[in-house]
Order: sequence, then structure tokens, then C-alpha cells
Amino acid sequence: MVWELKLDLEVVTPLFMGGAGPSAELRAPSLKGLLRFWFRAIDPRFNEPWDDHRLPREAQLFGGTTKGAGQSGFLLRVESPPPVHQQWKDFRAARFSQGSGKHSRNGLVYLGYPFQMGGNKNRTAIVPGHRFSVRCIVPRSTGGEQGAGDATDVRRSVVAAWWLLTHLGGAGSRARRGFGSLALLRWEPSAGDWPELKDLAVLSESSDPDDWQRGCARGLAVLRNWFGAHDSANGKTFHHPHLGPELRYVLLNNGFRRGQWDAALAHMGDKLQGFRQRRAPDYQMVKDHLLAAKRQGGKPLQATPPRASFGLPLTFRYSGGLGPVTIAPFDEERGNTFERHGSLLFLRLVPIGEQLYPLFVRLAGDVPGESPPAALRRDNTALLGFRENAMDGFMNSLRNERR
Repeated sequence: MVWELKLDLEVVTPLFMGGAGPSAELRAPSLKGLLRFWFRAIDPRFNEPWDDHRLPREAQLFGGTTKGAGQSGFLLRVESPPPVHQQWKDFRAARFSQGSGKHSRNGLVYLGYPFQMGGNKNRTAIVPGHRFSVRCIVPRSTGGEQGAGDATDVRRSVVAAWWLLTHLGGAGSRARRGFGSLALLRWEPSAGDWPELKDLAVLSESSDPDDWQRGCARGLAVLRNWFGAHDSANGKTFHHPHLGPELRYVLLNNGFRRGQWDAALAHMGDKLQGFRQRRAPDYQMVKDHLLAAKRQGGKPLQATPPRASFGLPLTFRYSGGLGPVTIAPFDEERGNTFERHGSLLFLRLVPIGEQLYPLFVRLAGDVPGESPPAALRRDNTALLGFRENAMDGFMNSLRNERR
């Protein structure tokens, strides 16, 4: 006997998910990796064991390579008809270009910039509207020498991670920038009882954006009741992205028809690009640094540009033989920069009825450029922190607009 949960899902924006080849595919291991991310985001004790088990909850639930971890505490099976694929060129993103020259903007290109590069020209995405199902199977016996957590813990964790992924997150490449949005259409037990489902509403059934926001607030309250709040977890500091007190989200009121995912993403990208592009004082701060290096005035860069809070690395480009300059996260122990500090900002589209609504989510966690600090790439000295968090300034601008 097993507990089995069947989820019906829909691809809302192009899903660039796959293996080593260029063709997109729905892969159970990729989905399980995303569920691990969202489980870690909601459970402040993810690195502690359940009850008297010796392994951390995350290892018990998702498995691992450490001694005794073994296999995952649940199985995933993807059931899908053959999807339709498209390449980036098929989206005709140039339709959304505005302005010309260095003042031009295109929100869709901005959000999906890697997809237009040469190395991605043959890469395909699963098109919006594709529907598929996933079966989550939890064995009735979850024991073993190390234990795998009580079945109730496993079921609750699986449900929480799926709810977050399909309401706040996304899948595949550029999932934090609006691509790969997945909508939960329905979920129901195929075997055994899943009492946890009654506590979490399927928000694609909301009547309007205000109803969605109320449902989201209730859902987050349920999850915090299940797992505990991050601000009360024994005074710990959580560095990874999580749903702590700094979590914020803004759902815009302006909807787009279901077939207009591209216009909706272009609208979101235009807002983000417009806020960031040539934003004072970032642009001038870095330009002054380059001028100082050429002894043409200016002054060396000492503080991190506020725009770094959106994610690192961050590259500035200038005409006239200046630049480019890249700012990267800095490892204070090793005294050098490293490659990436992912953004805490997630963009996605929310389906409500026959409309798609833009959602902006700011997770809690270490802010890029703040902790750890940032530095000029290949430099061995950290920059000072920024005076303002541009990411939070952007969220404030959206909240003001919604009013």
C-alpha cells in the first residue's frame, strides 16, 4: 500500500527544461530538484532530523550521497502527451521593442536574454498551454535503518513544496525571470488519504486578483503553522532563499488574455528594465571608476552599486572605449570573487480565469552584494555595502503602482 497524489499542471510560459540535448522535456529529476528548493525555503528546520532520526529532514525526504541518506522518501512519475516545441525565434520578440539606440527597451528580450545567444539558437521550449500530470508516491512504510520521517511529515512536505512551486516559483532556465511558470489546476489522491490538501487552496480557481492574494496569504499561514516561522527558529540566521519575514509579493491588477503570455512577460520585463537601466547612481559610479583608471577624472569605486541587490554577477558596458566592468560576489575567506549569487526576485504569471496576471515575489535570504559582499571581478578587496537596496526599491514602486 502507498499514498499517491496526482497533480494536473499547465505550462503557462515557455518551459526551457531538459537534459544534455537542446530539446525541452519534462524530467522528474528536475522537478524533484525544484521541490527540494521550495521545501528548504519553507521549513526552517530542513537541516534537522524529524523526531529521533539521525539524518536531516532534507536528506530523509529527497535522499542524498551522505552516509545513510539513500533514496528519496517519495517517487515522482511524469505523465504527459508529446509536447509542442518552439525556439526563441518563434516568439518574435522584436515586436515588443521600444525606442532606438542605447535608449531602446524590450521587456521580453530582457527577461530571456540568454535564449537569443548563439549557443542557444537550437534550444527549444515546451509551449504555453501544454498540460501534463505528475504522480507523487509515498510508500506506506517509510522506515529503514535511518528512517525516512513519518509518512505524515513526508506527505505534508511534498504538498507544501508543490504548492509553492506552482504558485510562487517556476521551472527550467530563467525561471526567476518569468519563464517556466507552472499552474496547478487540481490535485487529488489516487491512493490513500491526503488530509493536507483541504488546508491549501488551488489558487488558479480564484475569482480575481484580490481573491488570489487572500488565498495566498492563507496558504502561507498554513505552511508556517505546519513548519514554524523562520523568525522564531531558535534565533538562527538563514542564508538561503526562504519565506521569512522579508518575503514580499505584489500581484498587479492588469490582466492579459491567456494567449498573451508574451505581452505579459514583456510588460513585466519593461518594468524591471526601466527601473534598472542607467539607474542613478549605479551607472555613474562605475563610469567614474573607469575614468579614474584612465586618469580622466572620476574616482575609484568604493561602494557596491545598489543594483547589485538584484543578483550577481553584474556587468556595466560603456561606449568610448570604457569597460566593460563586472561586479561579482566576494568570498571573504578566500579573498577572491566567485561566479554567481542568484537573485531573490522571482517573476511569474498567475492564471486566474481567462486572464494572466503579473506576480513579483521577493524571497527572504542573503541579499546579493550585501552578504556576502561584492567586488570588482579579479579584485581581492571587497567593496563597501550599498546605501540602499534597489531590489526593495523596485518592490516598493510596484506596491505603490498597485494602489
